[in-house]
Amino acid sequence: MSMQAMITFASMNLKKVANWTWQGPVFFINRVNTSKKPKKGPE
Repeated sequence: MSMQAMITFASMNLKKVANWTWQGPVFFINRVNTSKKPKKGPE
């Protein structure tokens, strides 16, 4: 992986963490809960 790609991904992750921190722990918990997709059973 090139250095530019690693720096880009690192900065994107820092931006996510900064947004989650700024919006508070409730937003972070809701974000984690909504990111899990429910498993579908056989139809």
